[in-house]
Amino acid sequence: MLNLDLSHNQLTALPVEIGQLPKLQNLYLSQNQLASLPVEAVEELKHHIKKSRFSQIRQRKESILFF
Repeated sequence: MLNLDLSHNQLTALPVEIGQLPKLQNLYLSQNQLASLPVEAVEELKHHIKKSRFSQIRQRKESILFF
């Protein structure tokens, strides 16, 4: 899986296992209820993800993070 769009799902948390998607390049999490991301997953994802989009995490309007 190269792209994963979980936007608009009212997620409050992400499983650590999301970091076990070695081919994932683009991750979109906009418009969810996430307060933070699992450190273990971020550590794994930063090795191969190219683009991620988060909005409304801790009341941010828009933030694009590149690993």
